[in-house]
Amino acid sequence: MGHWVEFEANDFLGRLSAETLGLLTPYLMDVSLHRGAQVAEPGEELVCVWFPTSSVLSVVTTMESGHDVEADRKSVV
Repeated sequence: MGHWVEFEANDFLGRLSAETLGLLTPYLMDVSLHRGAQVAEPGEELVCVWFPTSSVLSVVTTMESGHDVEADRKSVV
């Protein structure tokens, strides 16, 4: 499953021990997304984890008013 991923390009993956990274490597794959791509729908069960290496992912929340706002990093961790 997966192929070469530049682990150092992602801060989280780059800090893992070689042993831990070795356990994850078979499950990692490089995925290209276009600008504005949506990686999950609201309420959808998450079946994968994203480790961006050359992009920024953001969490967008729809308020009761119907306006979309980008969630603060601290609020989603």
